[in-house]
Amino acid sequence: MSILRFDDLLDAKSCCSSNHYSPLCASSCFSSSLPRHHFQDHQGNFQQQQGQGVSRVGESEISNTEREYKIRLALQFYQPSEVTLTVAANSLTVDAKHAQKEDNHGSVVRTFQRTYKLPEDLETKSITSTMDPQGSLIIKIQKKPQENSKEISIPINFK
Repeated sequence: MSILRFDDLLDAKSCCSSNHYSPLCASSCFSSSLPRHHFQDHQGNFQQQQGQGVSRVGESEISNTEREYKIRLALQFYQPSEVTLTVAANSLTVDAKHAQKEDNHGSVVRTFQRTYKLPEDLETKSITSTMDPQGSLIIKIQKKPQENSKEISIPINFK
């Protein structure tokens, strides 16, 4: 006897072919007939549904307001000490790497890199970053102050 029908598994969308593949595929990758426990992470937390923020490693949300540029990036398998940010030529690069970990089956090294092209109007010296307990890296960059277009009187010289 099977808990799942074999046909349900054949109809499932393949997370492996997605650009956002992770070991914990979002529930939207599978038929709705799969039990909820298939969508728990290693700590027993249920994954977020699509539209509720970033949930898979490497997924990001970007907001660009009048005052700041903000990136929220899902890095739930990394500690803050394993993540580095670098800025060069209007590009922000996020690198993350786990140290090699041994287990009964061999060793695992997990790396991640993502580069964002930044708008020209950002003050790159103002970058701040924080990581929340769920593993979302939040990067904020303030915008450069806009020059006020004050009216300037220009004298006319007569020769």
